Amino acid sequence: MDRKNVTSRSAVSKYAVLASLAFLAVMTISGIVSGSLFTSLYGEYGRRTGILCYLALVIYFIVCTTYVRLTNVKHLLTFGLVIGIILGSYGFLQHFGIDIATWNNPYNSVFSTLGNPNFAAAMMAICTVLCLGIVLNSSFSNIYRLLAVATSVLLLVVIYFSDALQGLLALAVGAGFFILVTVFQKNRIAGYTLTGGGLIAALFVLLGTLQMGPLSGALYKQSVTFRGDYWRAGLNMFKHNALFGVGPDQYGANFRLYRDAAQALRRGPNTVSTAAHNVPIQLAATGGIFLILLYVVIIAIVVWRAVVALRSTNGTQQLLVATVFSAWLTYQAQSIISIDNVGIAIWGWVLGGAVIGLSLMETQDLKKDKKSHTANNSDARPVISFMIALVLILICLPMMRFGTSMHEVMRLAAGKDDASKNLFRDTVTKPLSISPVDPYYRLIIGSSLANNGLIEDSLKVFKTAADADKGSLEARINLAMIYEQTKRAELAIAYREQASVLDPWNSQNLLQLGRDYLAAGDATKAKTVIAKIQSFAPDSADLKSAISELG
Repeated sequence: MDRKNVTSRSAVSKYAVLASLAFLAVMTISGIVSGSLFTSLYGEYGRRTGILCYLALVIYFIVCTTYVRLTNVKHLLTFGLVIGIILGSYGFLQHFGIDIATWNNPYNSVFSTLGNPNFAAAMMAICTVLCLGIVLNSSFSNIYRLLAVATSVLLLVVIYFSDALQGLLALAVGAGFFILVTVFQKNRIAGYTLTGGGLIAALFVLLGTLQMGPLSGALYKQSVTFRGDYWRAGLNMFKHNALFGVGPDQYGANFRLYRDAAQALRRGPNTVSTAAHNVPIQLAATGGIFLILLYVVIIAIVVWRAVVALRSTNGTQQLLVATVFSAWLTYQAQSIISIDNVGIAIWGWVLGGAVIGLSLMETQDLKKDKKSHTANNSDARPVISFMIALVLILICLPMMRFGTSMHEVMRLAAGKDDASKNLFRDTVTKPLSISPVDPYYRLIIGSSLANNGLIEDSLKVFKTAADADKGSLEARINLAMIYEQTKRAELAIAYREQASVLDPWNSQNLLQLGRDYLAAGDATKAKTVIAKIQSFAPDSADLKSAISELG
């Protein structure tokens, strides 16, 4: 291989690595600027897609860029086949009510190991594309190909059982591209014809999902409208925080502030979202302009290298490249209407890195290049990996300790005598001595104290939460509710007013603020609430109550 060509390919690898590291650096800066370092680092409760999560994703991306080649990529496809068998089998059993665990599941029963039917269907779509690549590639043994056929059928059935349209649409994108490549290999005219037909079909599908065209009845779901609400909120966050966003994984904490009245009225002011349900919008909203630009750069590099790899290969090798790129396209398709769920996001970064790796030097050239490295450099790699792993464990250890303590807290109830209450107080507040404190768990502790009659202790915890996080709506609402329940409406007013700034379209909070004004003897301010509610919710039950009680 020409040395100049090897050098240029090595430069491509460096560009991809530098872009991903810059992405991580900008996300870190965004976290520091946001002022909520805990959430930025670890991620919001229930999602945990903060800086540490993306650090892991970037590491996977770099590793795949560095080591995945045409000579070893079959291992990746085989792994996808195994994952498909596991996910499909488990989802199939769930559909018939057979499960090894009891889940608190408000969704369709088919969610496999992903926690949600949409996530499960999207992941199974990626696995189906990988299986399709095995089925149509003669370089795999017949046993593998037959197993891949069976797994593909199983996954298709389970995706249908999940009733998750996004899985089928994402599958259509990935499988469609792969089939297009196979057709081009046999007949270019047929390939161009299929491409034209596919683009027309894609247009009709897009219109159908947007409730337009002849397919709207089959494809449109009300969830599309809800996603539009989430997208607008995310774009509004980005508009007002264009430089560094609101902070990694802090979409949920800022959702109420940046949503519009349409969302609050459509689903009620207490229905919120922790993600934009669109990965690019999510990254723009939480990380700002530099982060989304770097993400676009990474995507562009993957697409560019996919084109290079497809043009420089043929036959079964080209099908291997097409399989990996098609699976990556499947991920990207679902990411437009879904969230960066860790179980799926890892595949987006792994497959993207693998596409770049497949376009670079072959393993034999890599081995030749390694001869120029000293033994010390080679020996340093496991040491560096160990040190990184150790640092991450130390960072995550407080979270593990906190979580363990909280399991005990949530099972406790205070007794009626003073000694029991003191023991309960000491036990419940013990996790607060573990630093750093998860903001979500601080709220749980405050609620536990209040529910067991330790009102002043509860107020102390919630005040600390409110002071620590100026954007914590939950802390302020809880403080207001406790003061209202203990007949101290005048003290609740300040927190209701702060809540109305953080959640301007919440008519329920405004109505309660008016009641607090009235209870505190300020009838004039109480009446001003009526106009505020009327300005965005003229037909609401809250306005009728406000007119009746405050007017």
